[in-house]
Amino acid sequence: MRTAAAALAAVTLLLVGFGGRVTATVNAAGKPVLTPSRVKIAGHDIYFESPPRPSGLLIIMHKCGRSGSDHWPRSKSCLECEGLPQSLAKVKQALSRGYAVAAINSKDRSTGGGGRCFAWKNDAAAVAEAVRSLPKWVKLPPGAPVVLDGASSGGSLALRLPSIVAVSGVIGEVIAPPGLSDTLRQMREGRMRMPPALYIHMPRDTNMASKVKSNMDALKAANVAVAQIRVDRRSIGSAYFSDLSPIISPRLSAELKRKMRAMGLLDSKAFLKVEPSNVVWNAFRSLVSSPKALSQLLASLKPQQREQNAVLVGKHILECIHTAWGHHETIGEHTTAALEWLEVKGKRDISRLVQRHRPARLSSLTVNTSGPQWRPRS
Repeated sequence: MRTAAAALAAVTLLLVGFGGRVTATVNAAGKPVLTPSRVKIAGHDIYFESPPRPSGLLIIMHKCGRSGSDHWPRSKSCLECEGLPQSLAKVKQALSRGYAVAAINSKDRSTGGGGRCFAWKNDAAAVAEAVRSLPKWVKLPPGAPVVLDGASSGGSLALRLPSIVAVSGVIGEVIAPPGLSDTLRQMREGRMRMPPALYIHMPRDTNMASKVKSNMDALKAANVAVAQIRVDRRSIGSAYFSDLSPIISPRLSAELKRKMRAMGLLDSKAFLKVEPSNVVWNAFRSLVSSPKALSQLLASLKPQQREQNAVLVGKHILECIHTAWGHHETIGEHTTAALEWLEVKGKRDISRLVQRHRPARLSSLTVNTSGPQWRPRS
């Protein structure tokens, strides 16, 4: 017969894996935390996860070239999942806040340049239907917040969707759609309300920064709460990559920096000298994009480098590089600050929320399942 102590030990068992250290509480689907379920709504594949008693819903639309599965760690239950650092950070923070999370695939699933993008013509009606349907799937209580978060093409769609479906708030990353003033006018005529909007962008992209300002001016003129988070470029320290990605070890991180320095890719302050698409990056890209070459490097760093899937690790490295350049990349580290700002309808200082909630190391983020949203339903 099991003792009470043994039962308690089973409940509080800790799992250590790709996504970091989390309590073994199961999600609403009865699966281990950070294991998504899948559903198809209006022809779009959707990955989602929820606490047993969600207090909100975050719906995510990816940038071009990405997928909804990027937001959860790879596991036997989700072999296509990639857990990209910034995307996974969104899910961890939202779940910790008691939100259910859903990440939608664009209709376009083509590969190559310009593929897997969201577009109003192809996706708006279907995603709006998903926004209406998902609260029932996750058993969201009436009146709980439903927030849209989109990056680049996904952000353009997210910022325009309130014209056809009601939501509580919108987060637009590295994007500012044109014609927003016209959209707001049409919404007023149709008696649709634009919710509070938060822009997260990289001011190094001066053209986009100008568009963000224009969007924000239009929203302020329409008496809509709006704010911005500016994300700057980053220097490459020895722990830079391992601080962002939970599958990159400190040894691999230091070795990547050493190689970048030797290849002349870093300046005297360890910032990237040139844009990652420049030809001077060819040798480094050949290393991280070639499964054979990267596999050899990963094998040489065993046992500290646990993840040996070269394709997966290469994708993590490249996202970290683009984050360091600071021009156009998904940003998930400010999700907690963003959700809190939207919950109070923009009535708090976003810069203070960012300072309070920004994680010291993205790779160390865990899912906090101690809140009431994680109590099993009776």
